[in-house]
Amino acid sequence: MNANFPLLLGYEPPPSDALHEHAGALYMRRHQAAPVPRVDISSDVWRPAVNACHDNCEAWCEQHPDHQLVRGWLYFSLPGMAYCRFVSHSVLRRPDGSLIDITPTGQLLQAAPYPFLDAGLAEDEYAALASELYESTGQGNLCFLHSGM
Repeated sequence: MNANFPLLLGYEPPPSDALHEHAGALYMRRHQAAPVPRVDISSDVWRPAVNACHDNCEAWCEQHPDHQLVRGWLYFSLPGMAYCRFVSHSVLRRPDGSLIDITPTGQLLQAAPYPFLDAGLAEDEYAALASELYESTGQGNLCFLHSGM
């Protein structure tokens, strides 16, 4: 058995050079990732859907033009592993500049929000990369191999 197997358990290489380059750029900026507070904005009129961050944030911004859509990635450092994972995610920027996460997690409650990292791309660039990732893998997980294995 390969001694490196546990360090790569769950690793999926980025499906293209563009996604690999973006993952590397995110990894270089990982220290900028910060938790975004989750805020319940549900009302009798509208309730965000569980795990539908992109749709939730787009719908909110359509009705609240004073808020901005922020595309990016949740960062999972995965201690002890030879890679980290970024998960495609959207949050909102309030008029005062603060970020909030309006998407409920359902039964997957965690003690604290995961660190979020702004994509650092124009909307069309982010959309193209995220679309390619979802089409290639069926999910929004972008792994980056940071150890020289």
